[in-house]
Amino acid sequence: MQSEILTTVYSQHTVYLQRLGATQGNAIIPYLSKIEEGIQKVFNRYRDRPKTAANQAAIQKAIDEISREQLQLYIVELKKSNREIGVEEAQLASATMRNVIENDNFETVIPTAAQVNAIAIATPIHLGGNSYTTYKTMTKNYWQKWTNEIDSIVQAGFVSGQTI
Repeated sequence: MQSEILTTVYSQHTVYLQRLGATQGNAIIPYLSKIEEGIQKVFNRYRDRPKTAANQAAIQKAIDEISREQLQLYIVELKKSNREIGVEEAQLASATMRNVIENDNFETVIPTAAQVNAIAIATPIHLGGNSYTTYKTMTKNYWQKWTNEIDSIVQAGFVSGQTI
């Protein structure tokens, strides 16, 4: 009976986590919108100016700052949200065990947010194959990776002679 209950809880919770993951993924959209708006403002400021190396460098710097700021803000919110999710997961696990185990002497203790966060940070994340990363590396590199990607796209536009 316990295994059936646990299987049901696991199945239902997996669906919940998939939906939660999609919601978490969509949380970046407002930050991307602000990056897009900021880039448009920068381009509009320089639209009628000569395409000099100094202006290109100023555009690149302004876009880099906008991207970095918004992506770092997103990472702060993501970490906060992940911490809240971790607490909810610990509460669910504790409640599930308490409801499934039929022993009057069995007690569950819900770990603190700090404990859950410490384990989440310390546990390697499997990316596929033999590839792993850590939570800290992933969140640290996230904003750097995508800021560099945006910078590269803007630079490629300058190199290829595209207009603003």
